[in-house]
Amino acid sequence: LLDHSREELDLLYQDLLIGVTRFFRDPDAFEHLRKTTIPALLQDLPAGEELRVWVAGCATGEEAYSVGIVLQEAMAATGRRVPARIFATDVHARVLKVASAGIYPESAMDGVSIEQRKQFFIERGGQYQVNAELRSMVVFAPHNLLRDAPFTRLDLITCRNLLIYLQPAAQQKALG
Repeated sequence: LLDHSREELDLLYQDLLIGVTRFFRDPDAFEHLRKTTIPALLQDLPAGEELRVWVAGCATGEEAYSVGIVLQEAMAATGRRVPARIFATDVHARVLKVASAGIYPESAMDGVSIEQRKQFFIERGGQYQVNAELRSMVVFAPHNLLRDAPFTRLDLITCRNLLIYLQPAAQQKALG
């Protein structure tokens, strides 16, 4: 069946992909980003430069938007507004469509505070859509970390949704 049906092959591929993600998935890591990493990046960024972040293995976008929220909060807290771009990539186009739309059910918002919901999302009939300012920071694109050339001139790379699922040899290749 797989030899003759592209649709079945795509369905099997979807079943094999691991779709466990959520906003602020690892609170300790995001707290470190919030308190230490991002403020340091903002402080060290030369005037006029764009802050560039790559979220590899972004799945349906929660990690990329979480990083964007932390970036915007840090810029507000430090008073240093800089142009910022988040490149969010994944190997499969279907999840990128979900990420690009930026619409999530109430159940996906567990890690997002009430204040963050009000500031970064628009509630629409029991769903939450990422607001235009946050959405404009993120560029979603297909990318295979093990095969395609990496992005360049980056200030931060996150890949929490990806590295934990790779075997050690693939992890080393990805990190290289």
